[in-house]
Amino acid sequence: MMNLDQSVYEYVVSTIKALLDRKVVLLGVSEWNPLFDARRITYSIQVIRDYGLYKGVVVEVGSPNYLASRVIWSYFPDANPIFTNHDLRFEPFPLNSESVDALIALEVIEHISDWPYQQATTLNGLFYFLEECFRILRPGGYGFFTTPNATSLWVIQRALLGQPPMFYEWHFREYTPSEIVAIFESIGFNVVHISAEFVWHFWNFDPIVKFMKDNGYSTEMRGDDLFVVVYKPVGERVRKPHGLRLPLKSPEIMDKSSR
Repeated sequence: MMNLDQSVYEYVVSTIKALLDRKVVLLGVSEWNPLFDARRITYSIQVIRDYGLYKGVVVEVGSPNYLASRVIWSYFPDANPIFTNHDLRFEPFPLNSESVDALIALEVIEHISDWPYQQATTLNGLFYFLEECFRILRPGGYGFFTTPNATSLWVIQRALLGQPPMFYEWHFREYTPSEIVAIFESIGFNVVHISAEFVWHFWNFDPIVKFMKDNGYSTEMRGDDLFVVVYKPVGERVRKPHGLRLPLKSPEIMDKSSR
């Protein structure tokens, strides 16, 4: 787990309040608690700062009008990120190969569905997107991804309460830490950082943690959200088998022209 930088957290909270006071139109603002994402944004800034992901040609997947994006890039005023608005499942980035120094996709991959969907998921939309990420990153470039943790204490508690074992039911797919590592390594990335941080839920999980410890289950990597930094190696691309039990051995990528 990462240590929360209190000075960054205070900056994030004050910036969110200032944006709301100015009545700036933003996406991704919690209706019941506008500061709901403050810790996630703080940790994201720390990762971007510590890995230098604000330097050079930077791509952030999504709109600049999200609350998280507005706060993050206000912290790095000299950065000039490129944003996207294409269909990640089958449309390529409108960028040249090996032209990007850093790629950032915060709370994105859990929304990427298959294209088309047929009986059971092949994750072909996700694999297409990650292949594109690999293509546009320069050798030695970094990608930074966040996504809900499918094995978090919060998800376990939801299952025990008879609720769907997901962070949000409308996500297409949520991933475990081991799945995330396997998927990125199958593309050819090196995973240089992965952690599971408690960013949203601070319930009393002590009864669940006690049960897990008493019965030999690991309590590691049980935070709400996964923070993943990957590196595109210089030299030969090495893919590792992902070992996921998908209905196809190799996810079939549907060309846009065949729709």
